[in-house]
Amino acid sequence: MSKNEEYKNGELTMDQHTAMKMSTGYLLSRAGRIIHEKFEKAIEPMGIRARHFGLLINLRSYGSLSQSEAAQKMSIDKSTIVAIVDDLEKWHLVERKRNAKDRRLYDLTLTEEGIKKLHDVINFVEESEWLKALNKEENEQLNKLLSRLLFGPNGLLSNP
Repeated sequence: MSKNEEYKNGELTMDQHTAMKMSTGYLLSRAGRIIHEKFEKAIEPMGIRARHFGLLINLRSYGSLSQSEAAQKMSIDKSTIVAIVDDLEKWHLVERKRNAKDRRLYDLTLTEEGIKKLHDVINFVEESEWLKALNKEENEQLNKLLSRLLFGPNGLLSNP
């Protein structure tokens, strides 16, 4: 019998931590909530929030996007994307221009300041204490697995 197992009323049981460790969905959900809170606190001194970072990294990854495309990629509603863009435009991190082909649409582009802010945040977060639970190789492996989970074939964010 392992140290995480015991018998109760003649049945083999597990302690709560062992049961939790067996559920990947639970672990991802719990880690996601905790990391989101720590991420928000970590980048607060840099003057942005996670939602701002989300748009910056999407624009860096995909290039210029319409507001509608950005909202779709970030899984947020159109009114929320407008508020995020308003902030980033005010801070000169994103430029919003009317689409040349369809005047009803706005195209979003990272500014040089936006690119610098994005890199500063990425570097700052990578040095945060809460990422130190894993060594460099483990962090790289986790990044690869999460990238595959999200963007790989049949990934959560892959195109059907």
